Amino acid sequence: MFIAQLGLIDYKKFLQVTTRKRFLLYFAKSMERLIHTILPACSKFKGKNISQLFVIIDLKSLKLKMLSKDLLNFLKLVANLASDYYPELLGEMYIINAPFMFSATFQIFKH
Repeated sequence: MFIAQLGLIDYKKFLQVTTRKRFLLYFAKSMERLIHTILPACSKFKGKNISQLFVIIDLKSLKLKMLSKDLLNFLKLVANLASDYYPELLGEMYIINAPFMFSATFQIFKH
C-alpha cells in the first residue's frame, strides 16, 4: 500500500532541500527496491505472490493556490515515470477527499 497526501506538500520547501532530478532518481531507485526487495519479502511472508500496489491519493487540504504550473508539471513527470517504466506495479488506485476543483485537474492523475 502506498498513500500520497498531496495536500501536505510544500513544494517551495521541497525544492529547498532537493532538486526535481534528484527526487526522480530517488523515486526510480525506490521503485526498483520495491520490485527486487520489498515485494518479494511481502510475497514470502504472505505465502503468495504480491506484485502490485494498492495506492491511495489523499487530496485532503489540497488548495487550488498550491497547484502551481511547476508543481503540476512535476507531478505529471512523476506519474509518467511510474506509468512508463513501472506500469505492472499499479494494482488499484483510489482518490479520496477530493475537493470540488479536483475534476478540473484530474487529467494529471488519470494515467
